[in-house]
Amino acid sequence: MHMFPRDDVTREKWLRFVRRHRAKWQPSKTSVLCSVHFELSDFEQRLDLNLGEGSSFQTKRWLKKDAVQTKDCVQQQENTLTLREQRMISLCLQKV
Repeated sequence: MHMFPRDDVTREKWLRFVRRHRAKWQPSKTSVLCSVHFELSDFEQRLDLNLGEGSSFQTKRWLKKDAVQTKDCVQQQENTLTLREQRMISLCLQKV
């Protein structure tokens, strides 16, 4: 899940995306959108180091700051999505 950006230009693009299906919707301070609405190219991999006891590292996927949604889950056929994407959509729709 990804918080709405603070940058006014990008935030407005996110709002237009959501308002295609919910015309009068206004985001709150805690509004989020799920990853399924973004392309893989909208993410970057970063190394996450855990320097505590039993230190470890792993890579994590981070949404780029200027990323804008392009995938509209309402218009997609479910059989074209992976099982993970289908689960994410069902979770998103439950929160609406």
